[in-house]
Amino acid sequence: MDVIEAMETCSAARYLKPDPVPQDLIERVIYAATRASSPGNSQKWDFIVVRNPEAKRKIRDLLAPRFKAMRAKMPTTGQSTSRTAAAIHLAETLNEVPDIIFVCGPVAYPPNAPMEQFVWSALYPAAQNLIVPLARSDWAQPSRPFTCLWKTSSVSCWQSPGR
Repeated sequence: MDVIEAMETCSAARYLKPDPVPQDLIERVIYAATRASSPGNSQKWDFIVVRNPEAKRKIRDLLAPRFKAMRAKMPTTGQSTSRTAAAIHLAETLNEVPDIIFVCGPVAYPPNAPMEQFVWSALYPAAQNLIVPLARSDWAQPSRPFTCLWKTSSVSCWQSPGR
């Protein structure tokens, strides 16, 4: 599969299997993510892999109520209803997924006057570079490419002083 076919076939799912993801695959896709372009080649990104069940439960407990609150503000008809229900399901079962990878970075570019929009222009390509290789069957298991979900929510719920 070439890279264009990987982009064409990459899908997002909100109903995920709990099957383990090999450590070497996680490392390989994070390596691919670090090949992304970034403003001024700043490369100010970090990748946090969450595998610990208790940490995943805490993430679920932080996000699920926020997803439900968003649902209350959304239309109750049409295609958005099923998408919203699927997003709620994902939030409620985040503790069951094998790995969560956060792509994050500081507001650090340009060095003399950092601006938040430059963070996003670095993180989006890195996240895309992380996701696309997982659709490639030769990177994953030949019969079962991995499915990923890229949530672009700006998470303001991380209020605890620790990570």
